[in-house]
Amino acid sequence: MTPQRTRLKALCLSALLTALLIICSMLSIPLGAERITLQLAAVLLIGGLLPTGYALLSLGAYLLLGAMGLPVFASFSGGFGVLLGATGGFLWGFIPAGLLFGLLYKRKKTFKNAFLSGILPLLICYLCGCLQYLFFLPKEGGLFALVLFILPCLLPDALKLLLVATVLPPLSKALSKGGFTADAE
Repeated sequence: MTPQRTRLKALCLSALLTALLIICSMLSIPLGAERITLQLAAVLLIGGLLPTGYALLSLGAYLLLGAMGLPVFASFSGGFGVLLGATGGFLWGFIPAGLLFGLLYKRKKTFKNAFLSGILPLLICYLCGCLQYLFFLPKEGGLFALVLFILPCLLPDALKLLLVATVLPPLSKALSKGGFTADAE
């Protein structure tokens, strides 16, 4: 396969995965102050299926579309104010979480490794979210942010990790059979 064709495939897959992330953002279940979406699952799929540069492009495009005001974030929200608001840190955390997951997962593309590779990126996403929350609402403190945003999400996020760990290895294998590998830049 020519390098141009490989880049075109990666670019098309990046666009499709960005669209998947937008769709996963729209499907949300209210849970206290937070909404449970499949965003994290899509972020991990982006990191696991795309070469690092294209994963960054996909995740960056998602944040840019939202910053421009398109309603691509949870609850059909958008705008730069969402990214800079109290819960915007979770969105900013998608970039390091997705990229780190890709680096960890691509070492060994198995169910077990996919699940374990998702734990640290998930914690990074939580950390980014809580730090920005504390910047805006320091009076409530870290324990409040932990109880409000993290504890209700632990079980749903563990289920998302199971989902990603289940579908990612076969997807990776299918893409590689088609001549596409996430390891190439």
